[in-house]
Amino acid sequence: MAAGFAARILLRLGQSKSDFFAHGYSSYITIAHSLLGGQGICVAPGEGCAAREPLYALFVAPFVAMHDSFHGLTLAQSALGALQVWLIWRIGMGLFDRRVALLAAAAMALSPYAVIHDTALQDTVLVNVLALLALRQWIAAPRSGLWTALAAGLWGALATMTNGRMLAALPCWIVGLAAAGERPWQERRRQIGR
Repeated sequence: MAAGFAARILLRLGQSKSDFFAHGYSSYITIAHSLLGGQGICVAPGEGCAAREPLYALFVAPFVAMHDSFHGLTLAQSALGALQVWLIWRIGMGLFDRRVALLAAAAMALSPYAVIHDTALQDTVLVNVLALLALRQWIAAPRSGLWTALAAGLWGALATMTNGRMLAALPCWIVGLAAAGERPWQERRRQIGR
């Protein structure tokens, strides 16, 4: 986790502030300004409202309000990147063993794609953390019961509110929940259909 955090923060802070805004989705800053100004989640006053999913813009808004979008977002998103490393490790431990979990966590900590995109002005790191939280709960749901399944659904819904592409995962999650567990699949299918 420390290596993942350090890699992300050093890479982003080693670049210029202007690069952060030039190579990111600056529309999120505009949406955050609009939101803070009481104009809603709009790309421009009264235009493009609800054109983007709201969660990342809500995440960005406090940093815009503090007038420190670059440093604040870099720190917060680096921390989320480090959290991804831990979540990957926990999922690896749950599905495989310590060696696999450690290898997967190291790959996530130092993945060039993740290191670059986790601290860019885009929703990637937030949607990934939420999807990993959903996956972790989804894996545990057959053993843990209804509340864990509801938590998986909540994390998945929040991931979808961050990036609409997560809707594509919904059928896979439903099929996976139906296939998991110790009861016969017909009974699990009826349970999901309720």
